[in-house]
Amino acid sequence: MTSEADILDAVVIGAGWAGLGVSHALTQRGLRHRVLERGRIGETWRTQRWDSFRINTPLSKPSCPGTPMSAPIPTVQ
Repeated sequence: MTSEADILDAVVIGAGWAGLGVSHALTQRGLRHRVLERGRIGETWRTQRWDSFRINTPLSKPSCPGTPMSAPIPTVQ
């Protein structure tokens, strides 16, 4: 028998950058969900990338939703 506590609003497949971003958005909206990943969370980032690989995004865009900006946005004069 299934109780209401067992019912999820969503299931996110994959715990990469996009999956974690979706999980954050679902959490912000109070929706119950689970993130499914075939290995550890972020497994491909841990084992299938180059040591020198870096995310290359502008300072105005945090790397993940909900992440505070680490530096002020430069102003153009």
